[in-house]
Amino acid sequence: ARVRERNGSSPADAAAIVYLLGTTLESCGGSGGDDTVQLWTVMALLKMVESSAIICSREGVEGANFTSSELPALRVAWKYVWKVLFRYDLRYASYTSGAHGNNVGELVLQLLTQII
Repeated sequence: ARVRERNGSSPADAAAIVYLLGTTLESCGGSGGDDTVQLWTVMALLKMVESSAIICSREGVEGANFTSSELPALRVAWKYVWKVLFRYDLRYASYTSGAHGNNVGELVLQLLTQII
């Protein structure tokens, strides 16, 4: 039997997913936003950090070598998420002040740590 090699997601596919999750954070992050949507979006982004690391590894990009010429769409998508998390009019930064086990604040802190 012939086995086909599976390459996984392309950097552009991962960038699109990260960007869409970022827009979900932005649209649901205000004071009237749904806490459950925020929680699951941050959890999905945590999983995408892992996927992005695998894609970067597969593309030969490691750590600080992630330059603007390599995987630009993925880099821009993560910069957008970072920007959304620190917007003063959204709740994500304020969640971190009262972070405790199994809440959005803890997950936001984990996400910020993983993005770095």
